[in-house]
Amino acid sequence: EGVFVLYQDILQACNHVLSSKHHEAPRVESLTLLGDMFYLLSDTHPLKMDLIKTIFTSAIKEPYKHSRCQAIYEVGMICLSELSSGHSPSSIINEAFDILLATLKFNDSTIVLSSVDMLSLLAEKIHEVENTYPEIPCRLLQSITSAAANLLLTPDNDKKTK
Repeated sequence: EGVFVLYQDILQACNHVLSSKHHEAPRVESLTLLGDMFYLLSDTHPLKMDLIKTIFTSAIKEPYKHSRCQAIYEVGMICLSELSSGHSPSSIINEAFDILLATLKFNDSTIVLSSVDMLSLLAEKIHEVENTYPEIPCRLLQSITSAAANLLLTPDNDKKTK
């Protein structure tokens, strides 16, 4: 019971930091702590889904670049862990891929590279993804193609070569 209260307090404190408007708040550290806590909680722990929701929300809505990148890394690691566990199909995987693919469309190259890093890491689990989530590889190709097309259409790439 004492450990549950401790985990609950940590999650609540991290949520408080992440909802703060102060850019000096230890946002990256909070997300790192939540990512580490993910591995400490059993799959049936009542706080695990709240923890995942907090990380996923930060990957989508976090206003500060470095903390958003950390959240994206945590999303990728959660997805890798879930794919490696051999559990039955989970909505966590689909949502994680949705987040990683959506961040490919950002205008910030640091955020896009964070997502690319995580997708590259997840490539080692492509067979599990194909077998359990057959719709994801198609979405992955569509998103990468779209992101590449957007890069090719940016004004910086329209410069004449000499």
